[in-house]
Amino acid sequence: MTEMEHRLVSYLAQRASPAPVDELLREVWGYHERVRSRSPYVIIQRLRKKIELEPSSPRHLLCIQGQGYVLRPKGGPTVELPPPSPLAEDLVGRAESLRSLHQAVEAGCRWLTIHAGAGVGKTRLALEFLATRPSMSVDRDVLLRLGPHDSHATTLASLHAVYAATGSDASGANVLLKTIAERGRHVLVIDGAEGLHATLAPRLDRIVESTRDVTLLVTSRVVLRGIHETRFTLPPLDRASAGRLLRSRGRRCGWETRDEPATTARLERLAHGNLEGNPLAIELAASRLPVLGLSGLAEALKDRFRVLRTQAPSYRFNSLQASLEWSWKLLDEGERTFLKQIALLNSPFTVAEVEALPFDHETWTIDMLQAMVNHSFVQPDQSADPPKFRMLDSAREFVSQREEAAARRGLDPEPSGND
Repeated sequence: MTEMEHRLVSYLAQRASPAPVDELLREVWGYHERVRSRSPYVIIQRLRKKIELEPSSPRHLLCIQGQGYVLRPKGGPTVELPPPSPLAEDLVGRAESLRSLHQAVEAGCRWLTIHAGAGVGKTRLALEFLATRPSMSVDRDVLLRLGPHDSHATTLASLHAVYAATGSDASGANVLLKTIAERGRHVLVIDGAEGLHATLAPRLDRIVESTRDVTLLVTSRVVLRGIHETRFTLPPLDRASAGRLLRSRGRRCGWETRDEPATTARLERLAHGNLEGNPLAIELAASRLPVLGLSGLAEALKDRFRVLRTQAPSYRFNSLQASLEWSWKLLDEGERTFLKQIALLNSPFTVAEVEALPFDHETWTIDMLQAMVNHSFVQPDQSADPPKFRMLDSAREFVSQREEAAARRGLDPEPSGND
């Protein structure tokens, strides 16, 4: 949340009755009483995208006709699940992952983190988990989406908003925990938690320890390392599933092809090879099929970041490059330097090859390699002993292009987002 969004949520959370727009302009914006502005409407629209399951049908940040805006009043609407996704019938290649999530929760797991890199489908799987929950508690389930600029304070304010908990300062956290506990059995989904990976875990551990009936389902590109956290690593799609997804999404974009073995093989080779089984990359590539066809798409993917982008507003990131950029910003300076070093290794590579790199840093090389795994830039193959590691071609190209751009400018890359 931005500072103004945080101020508005905090103000509304302390009120039991609707606040008229002129009051918000005066008390939150600090405007003179005669000033008129559309700023509250713009901020409220942005807030709904962050705290509502369906921003077009809000259940928390409500407009009461003739009275003003209010955060879900006592006895008012509860959080509801979105209607079943039109893509539910072809959640390609994720049936086993979905089944495993349900089994873990049924077995008593209180905190599951779906951990994967950029564009692998963490959010999609979490939403499908909610949509296929037993009906006895879905009307109490909560979804909180975090953005790149959210801090611990703004996240706490958002939780206060969706749970309609009132309280501030030292009492605020206790009031929130009490409100969560009183909600009864439900699932709290926190989507996109990687931006708070350094601070969020202790807070989530406290929720688990202080409540009994809430289950946490978190999506993150970075391992949070909570005491009660169980990591669920979501892999890229297998070859057959990647091919089916590319065909399905291509048809949605108006591309038609015959169901022939040769075409199926080409789709699988393109989706699992060039696109690395990454659902975001596959969906972005599928939109190009009506114009390029399979052969043209394969050729165009030699410059993958130019091809894999869109202007569609439904995507959190409008390109694969933008998605990788967000992951890059989560690294500190030493981790970025190390990533540039291992990008020079051929995949798969071993620990011994990593230790042979000329990496001059006070942090142990193995700790840095572990950090790259935790940040989803490197994938371990645990079927081998000792394990081998792989860096996706898309991540390798992203790092290489950044280095080339910095060399052309004669500048070092910009400071870390953690600096």
